[in-house]
Amino acid sequence: MATPTVRSASFPDTAGMTYYSEHTTHVTPGFIFSNIPGSLGYHPEESLIVFLFHREDNSDTGCRYTLGPMLRADIEHLDQPHDFLGYVCGFEPHLIFAVAIGSEASASAALEFEDLCLELDLPLAAVWHVPELYSGAPYERIGGESAAELGPFTSGRDDWDRGQVAEILAAPSMEAFRRRGELPELSRAESYAFLSQPNPNTTRRDRRGLSKRGRQHALALLAALEESSPEEAEYMVDSLLDDVQDVIDTIISQQLTPEEICEDMDLIEQCAVYFSHPSLRDPLLQWAVSDYAQAFYALSVAIARSTDYETKASALCCAALSASYTGQKHRVLQALQLAHEGAPKHRLTVLMVEALHCGGLEMLYQACYEGAMLARKALLSS
Repeated sequence: MATPTVRSASFPDTAGMTYYSEHTTHVTPGFIFSNIPGSLGYHPEESLIVFLFHREDNSDTGCRYTLGPMLRADIEHLDQPHDFLGYVCGFEPHLIFAVAIGSEASASAALEFEDLCLELDLPLAAVWHVPELYSGAPYERIGGESAAELGPFTSGRDDWDRGQVAEILAAPSMEAFRRRGELPELSRAESYAFLSQPNPNTTRRDRRGLSKRGRQHALALLAALEESSPEEAEYMVDSLLDDVQDVIDTIISQQLTPEEICEDMDLIEQCAVYFSHPSLRDPLLQWAVSDYAQAFYALSVAIARSTDYETKASALCCAALSASYTGQKHRVLQALQLAHEGAPKHRLTVLMVEALHCGGLEMLYQACYEGAMLARKALLSS
C-alpha cells in the first residue's frame, strides 16, 4: 500500500491541534496555519495539511466547531490519495480544511484532493495555498467556498480568501517550545533525526547484539524470579526498580542529555535489559507519567538509539509516552512511527497508535500508572 509520508510507516503525520481556549472566538486561516510548525515540530515543505473539525451543538451557544487532529502528507507520496482519505474518513470529521504548502505542484495536488472529497461527499470547506510557511507569508484560497458564500458570523471571514500567516512564535502550539527555549526544526528529516539517529558509539552489529543480550538477560531474570521464594522475589524486584530510580536520579542531578547517556555503554547495557521484555518494561511506565518523565524520556531515547527490534520499539513507546506527558507533543507521533517501522506488530506501539488516533495519549496516563503497579505485582507472582 502506498503511504503518504516520507518514511514507510502506514499512517500519516498526525498532530493534535486543539490549542486555543474556549474564549478564543476569532480564528482566521492564518492563525490556524501558524500552529503547523509547533504541532509537527518542523516546517513542512511540499505538503498537504488537512485540519479536521468536530461539531459541538449547545443549546446556549449553538453550533460550534472544535479543531481536532491535523494530518500531513508528502505531495510526492499522494499518488494513491484514497489511502490518505481513508485516514481522514476514519476520524469522521464534520468539517475539513486543507492547505497546500510549497510549489504550484502542491496546489494542484490539493485541488485533486478537493475533487476526491466532493466525490465522496466529505465536508471539505476550503483549500488554501501557501508557497512557503513563515510568519507573515501570504496565503490564498484556491478551492472550496469563498468568503461571500460563508455565513455572516463565520470566524475569520474577512481573511478567508487571502491573508497572511500569523506570528508563528506566538502560536499556542509553540508554548512548549517557548518554555524549553527551542524552535521547530527546519525540515521533517532534521526533526525525525533526533529519535532515528543511532548511537555514534555503536555499529549496527553492536545494536543488534545489545538487543539480543538484553533479551537473554531479561529472560534469565524472569526465570530466576519464578524460582525464587516470595521474599526473594520481592527483594529482586525492589532492587531492580531501585536501580532504575538511581539512574533517573543521576540523569536529573547531572542534567544528562540522550547524547551524554549514549556515551556510557555500561549504563546502556544495564538499562537495555529493562526494555527488552514487556514484563520488565511495563513497571517502568510509572516514570513516564510522573515528575521524572523528562529524565525517563532522555533515558528512553538513548536506549532507542542504542538498540534494535523489539527493544528499540519499547524504548520509543516509552519516549512517546513521556514526551506526551512533558508537552513535547510533536515527538509522540515521530516515536510511534519509528517504532512501527522497526516492529510493525509490537503490541504497545499498536495500542498507543490507536490511542493517539482516538484523541491522544493523555487517556493512557492513569492506565499506564496503574498498569505499572499491576506489572510489579505480576513480577512478584511470576
